[in-house]
Amino acid sequence: MKDVDLALKQGAVGTVNRKTGETFALMVLSPADEAQLSVQNHSALIRIIYPAFFEGNKPYTYRVAYYLGREGADKIESLFARVKSGE
Repeated sequence: MKDVDLALKQGAVGTVNRKTGETFALMVLSPADEAQLSVQNHSALIRIIYPAFFEGNKPYTYRVAYYLGREGADKIESLFARVKSGE
């Protein structure tokens, strides 16, 4: 088992399936406190840690989006910008 801290407070992280050419990307739209990649055997878990959900009886909303398709990293960055801006 191996845990790796990701420098991902807000942005996108992803991987490409070499067999199919598909890209999976996770887009963090609300600023996170911390992000971590946890690898065990033949699987991986991306852990996004946000600030407390309720502070002083105020509700908060955290937004995350994902992409699965054949676009490359350059297109994912422009997609992230579009999703974040609400287009």
